Amino acid sequence: MTTNPKIMILEDAVCDCFLITRDDLYQRSRFRYLVEARYLIIYAMVTTFGITISQASRIYGLDHSTGHYAMKEVPNWIKNDRKFRAKAEKVIQLVK
Repeated sequence: MTTNPKIMILEDAVCDCFLITRDDLYQRSRFRYLVEARYLIIYAMVTTFGITISQASRIYGLDHSTGHYAMKEVPNWIKNDRKFRAKAEKVIQLVK
């Protein structure tokens, strides 16, 4: 788990939107709703906080290639999935 206050605020916002706990984010589960939450956090950390993809991925025990995949998939989900888009917009507004 991280102790960075900015990341903790981001995690709280994502957990509220996805109705999950912070512990769920750190599980090795591949349930879709958990993957979407983790990917959104990685995407927001890289685009908003300027953290590298590798650093953001490592926080959740993921490989850097998974982080790159998250950076590719999140914009697609925002474009094509209106439920995900609503969650992503809410999280990004709360973090800025």
